[in-house]
Amino acid sequence: MKTNLIVMGKTLYLIALFCMPVVFAQAQDNPGNDKDLSREDLEYIIERDMPKVLGENNVELLTQMLQPNRGNSLYETFDGNKAVNYLFKGKDVVYGKECDKELYPQGQCDVVSGSSNGEEEYSKFSFNNNLSLADIRFSDRPAFGPAKKVEISNQEAFYAAKKFLIDIFGISEEEIPTAPSNASNPYPVKTVNMAYSDGAGSSGFLPVEKLVSFPRGLFVKGGLGWIPGPGRLKVTIDDQGINTASVSGWADLSGYGLNLDPRDAKSRRALVSELATRLQDEGINSLNSTRGVLAIALPVGAKSPIPVLRVYAAALERDLDEKSQGNNASSAGVVLDIPLLVSIDESKSIGDGE
Repeated sequence: MKTNLIVMGKTLYLIALFCMPVVFAQAQDNPGNDKDLSREDLEYIIERDMPKVLGENNVELLTQMLQPNRGNSLYETFDGNKAVNYLFKGKDVVYGKECDKELYPQGQCDVVSGSSNGEEEYSKFSFNNNLSLADIRFSDRPAFGPAKKVEISNQEAFYAAKKFLIDIFGISEEEIPTAPSNASNPYPVKTVNMAYSDGAGSSGFLPVEKLVSFPRGLFVKGGLGWIPGPGRLKVTIDDQGINTASVSGWADLSGYGLNLDPRDAKSRRALVSELATRLQDEGINSLNSTRGVLAIALPVGAKSPIPVLRVYAAALERDLDEKSQGNNASSAGVVLDIPLLVSIDESKSIGDGE
């Protein structure tokens, strides 16, 4: 069953990500953008762009990060039966062999309606929900037919997605971030366009979907505001309503911070040194820009989320033309999560961020 949406306008906006408060600025006048940097130059760029909120003593900062506002666990709020009844109302469904027909909040299950082969409508709902991590996905493929224009605003798309995620998937409203009141683009929405041509020289683009996508948000008091949490939400909306929705990498926060001591906070100097080493290990010896946010993440192998500095590092300028890119060894960038506490097992923290 697709959600009904009231059309209030046709204004299209550029995609806007929720503003996360602590970021690195882009490095300017980097020493040696076109060649490998010395360790000293690499640390100079990192240090210069390190956010001012990170100092040599970060105990107070970590105390705040270990006590974010959080909603109820998805393990408690997700209701598989409620979701199936809503999503497949009036349809014949087939449950996967792994499903418990009671569809308790925990466990794994695939529920489908229709056939994936052919041109008829096909819907699939899947969830894998346990005490530590949850993934929930829904897709509704319409019967074969011409694409139709989606005629809703970004604001309508965001609030429709938000209501769906709360009411049907059990996401806590406290963990859906809101943009600042003065944000120029307050909704994390972009328009998906389809190119078309009639074969006689007439062509154009048709807006067919709205994509709402944003990370889980955790509000931290003390001036930090919203920071990314372990999990991501994504919803697409066509002319009939919501046709896909997903909750990915949604880590349980009920035990977050219980065995972590803010007195173990790393210093600014230690973070600069560790980040330089990690970049060198990733093969990034020339650096154009670094950008980072404070975040809460669930590293591979960890049992509970941890506070991190999530760093986006690029070797080349963002707007470099193709010819200039071809003159460089690599244009790849990396995303690294640097634990903010020395007590955390570093072997469990290596890898890309959410």
